[in-house]
Amino acid sequence: MRLEFIKLGSPYQNGYVERFNRSYREEVLDLSLFESLQQVRDIIDEG
Repeated sequence: MRLEFIKLGSPYQNGYVERFNRSYREEVLDLSLFESLQQVRDIIDEG
């Protein structure tokens, strides 16, 4: 087995993760206005 890393700045090489990130941002994080980064982290930890 050999590890191969995606190139920096090449999101198309890891489409599954990029799709998850976009979906999570649109369906969870875009629904609220946050007052701090800690508040965002708390909501993510609950999810």
